[in-house]
Amino acid sequence: MRVGASVPRRPGRRPLQRSAGVAALVLMLGATACAPPSPTEPALAPTTTKGHQEVVVLADGSLAPLILDTSRSFGLCYPTDPSVDTSTWTLEIHFDGEPAQEGPRAATERSDVVLCFKGTPTASWAEGLEEKEEALASESPGVEISVCGRLIDQFSQTERNAGCVQAFVRPDDTLEALKTKRREILQTSWDRPIDELLPKLDGLASELEQHRFPQLRVNVEMTAVHFLSRDGSQASLEEAQRRLDHLPPWLGQPFSEHTAATAFYQKAMFLRDSGARPAESWAALKQAEALYGRIARPRLYAAHAMAQIVAAAGAVNEAQERLRSALAECAPLPPGTDSRCNPALEANARGTLAWMSLLDGSSRKPELQAAERFLTEALGSSDDWDPLEVANRRLDLAYLSLRLGQDVDAPLKAADEVLERNTAGDQDGAPQDGARHLHLARWRDLIEGLAAVRDHRSARAVELCTPLAEGDDPLIAAWAASCIGRADRQMGRGQAAADSFRRALARHELLLDWEMGRKLPLGLDQRADDFSRAARIEVELGRPDVAWQLLQRLDRLSITEAARRRCRQGDLSPEDRDRWQELDREAAEIYTTLSSFAGPASLDRRQDQERLSRDLKARLRELWRQWPGCEAPTHAPDEGLDYRAFALDDEILLLRRAEDGQIQLARRTPVGRAELLDALEQLGAMTPLGTDEQAWRRAAAPLATALLPETPLPTTVTYALHGALQAVPMVALPLDGIGEPADWLGRRAGVALLTAGAFARDTGSAAREAALFVVDPTGNLTAARRQSAELESLFPRARVLKGAEATREQVLARLSQAEWIHFDTHGSFDPAMPELSSLMLAEGPLHWLQLTGLAPEARFVNLSGCQTGRWPVTADSGAYGIAGLFTRLGTPWAVGSRVDLPDRVAASLNQAFYRAIREGQSPAEAFRTGILKVSAEFPVPQWAGWMLLRAAGPPTSSLNSSPQRSPRP
Repeated sequence: MRVGASVPRRPGRRPLQRSAGVAALVLMLGATACAPPSPTEPALAPTTTKGHQEVVVLADGSLAPLILDTSRSFGLCYPTDPSVDTSTWTLEIHFDGEPAQEGPRAATERSDVVLCFKGTPTASWAEGLEEKEEALASESPGVEISVCGRLIDQFSQTERNAGCVQAFVRPDDTLEALKTKRREILQTSWDRPIDELLPKLDGLASELEQHRFPQLRVNVEMTAVHFLSRDGSQASLEEAQRRLDHLPPWLGQPFSEHTAATAFYQKAMFLRDSGARPAESWAALKQAEALYGRIARPRLYAAHAMAQIVAAAGAVNEAQERLRSALAECAPLPPGTDSRCNPALEANARGTLAWMSLLDGSSRKPELQAAERFLTEALGSSDDWDPLEVANRRLDLAYLSLRLGQDVDAPLKAADEVLERNTAGDQDGAPQDGARHLHLARWRDLIEGLAAVRDHRSARAVELCTPLAEGDDPLIAAWAASCIGRADRQMGRGQAAADSFRRALARHELLLDWEMGRKLPLGLDQRADDFSRAARIEVELGRPDVAWQLLQRLDRLSITEAARRRCRQGDLSPEDRDRWQELDREAAEIYTTLSSFAGPASLDRRQDQERLSRDLKARLRELWRQWPGCEAPTHAPDEGLDYRAFALDDEILLLRRAEDGQIQLARRTPVGRAELLDALEQLGAMTPLGTDEQAWRRAAAPLATALLPETPLPTTVTYALHGALQAVPMVALPLDGIGEPADWLGRRAGVALLTAGAFARDTGSAAREAALFVVDPTGNLTAARRQSAELESLFPRARVLKGAEATREQVLARLSQAEWIHFDTHGSFDPAMPELSSLMLAEGPLHWLQLTGLAPEARFVNLSGCQTGRWPVTADSGAYGIAGLFTRLGTPWAVGSRVDLPDRVAASLNQAFYRAIREGQSPAEAFRTGILKVSAEFPVPQWAGWMLLRAAGPPTSSLNSSPQRSPRP
């Protein structure tokens, strides 16, 4: 078989150009690479086909597409270069040189880097095949044909050959008859015991083997795996594993993509459900996702399951983003036609997205009500033949009722009815899909137990949750142990509650992300809530030091960029070092591709770029999460920290470390979670252009009551804020009501926030450049330009990169040499992938991920740009964006902003700040000086987004010298 052969090229046409970047992207997606392009005519060849009903396994083990019905359309799929606009491409398909009925057609299916075109053979051509009787003999694979493409760009009116694929044609309606037989088996036997269903499937598989239909045979084999997994007995699971171990070696080759993707998806589901093996399940899903991508199919099946795994590991926000991106692929092409995804699957995925809103502890009532609509739609589209999916959605609605404070009896009763119908009619009453049925039955009891806790029926909660906590389902066991702990607390059994929460946290940590081979962020989910509940119990037992240690343990679970860098510089094997280099190379290629999207483009082109951008960002995140040869960070330093604060459903607790090192309960304030989120929402709506200080004061009052330090106010104070409290603008908390005159905390104290996992490196006394000032690289920050002259006069030995001088090369070369670093530039925050947050330089963005490989020796970094301290809320002490990244890389102090910065406000603060530094003030003191100045000139909402971050470390890690004192090399 030949893939990539070409038809003669018509003379007089200019070939379309294709950049060199496509090869890497094709390899990234797992597609078959074509021969290297020549300088005169870049190669363009199909890598697979669509529309064939089966495949022929050739003598060398490769595959060829097999067409059994010539009345159907047949397609060619091409990898595309993201730097080339393909929105006006059409393809004319030729069957043995005869054009298809439709003539040139636009792509019928399009993904981010793959285009598929279809055409239907003419009736006269199909009739001509009947003359080739010898080739159509029963023992022959069929008539060999050549299917070729001619590409026509309707915009430039250029044409070029688009390669050929060799296929076989064997008119045969036997396959459809065998498909009908498979449907009949499933319709009549799906609810029968496995020992009745399996022989029927195996008999059908033998028939398919006899008729040489290998793809459908694999499909039947995976159907058997599905039902063996559903049965759940040890013998059935072993048999399912045996069948998975004997999948044909050709699976995944070109022309088998759809069958292979389905097989790998089923394998992933078996691995996930039969033994809690997330890493292996994830790998199989990645294979399925790549295979769907090679034929431009929406990858909703694989993405749906991957999102569920990520959510179970605690990264609910990331799971939601993955699922939203997959659902976006279902949009019809062209618009106005039917969805590209199965409607029932699409509704089910939206139901899962709604379920993830329930898992998110910060979801508000409107979000929960929207989740209810999605869950109801998913319930209405659930297949009648799968009662467990119906039961699952009814249980989701029961949990939603729990979150909304409503009665759970009615939805639980509805779920019970479905679970009862799933019980087989034999004497033992064994349920179909035993493992899944058991999981849902446990989940049902857990919801009732949690409702009992809510309603203060503590004894009933313990009765329901105790057997669940002792079970072998780690997720349900963790939730159930928490349920018992909450009930014990209600009954006044403090030590028993503490013991239950310890068991819950131990169970949660069995689910941690390194079982998946990657590091995931700690979101606001059940695990985070259980850490807070456990800490509160320890406070109530008079052990605030243990509560402090539990919160410190959350910080220890954080992704730590410095640890990642130390890891890759350590004693690694040659294989691990090679893997690090592969990660770097692939990341660099992705950055190049993303940067190519900056220019203007047509609407169709922009949609292509958006699809690809989502995939590339997700891939970047995966690359970043891999640490070849490394263990997770084991330390959580917090030297220099004064306060830890955390919130629960009904209150905020503030712990304090006294000067003698003793941990004390500083304050315990009744503030409900809804009240907390309302206050943060109101403050966010006023930042950064608001002017109403009284409205700000009213909204911030409950936060100030809970979080202000004890009086008399200290000169400097450092906080670790857990969870939703990370969004509190600490410098702008009103001091009213604590014995102080009307004022703001940032005016009276130098307030710093500890970044989770950050520890200050020893900056030593090596000679370095005194300071690096990067000023207005894009040439549109007038105030920054004006201020640069003053900065140069204050620090004459500083290196200043201004305007076009501030290139990526120059900045990166200087960052590791400067003792002080200042960026006065635009910043950006990407909510879909915060790791792509960036600082704008002269020729484009410098991304967060690109900065992670640095080892800055600076003692201080000032990021005077919009949203340089913004990051999604985490359960630990917070990441705080690019500014927080510098502290995790070892910089003791950093200034950033969680909001957009008015230019005049930034200039004013920086002027006061650097004058104070010039006079010898510490970073915390100078930051307070800057707040004093801007607060006298501007309303509080306009400067409240500023934050000073610090890395943990002894007091000697603070700056004791200003930049003018360091000699320049």
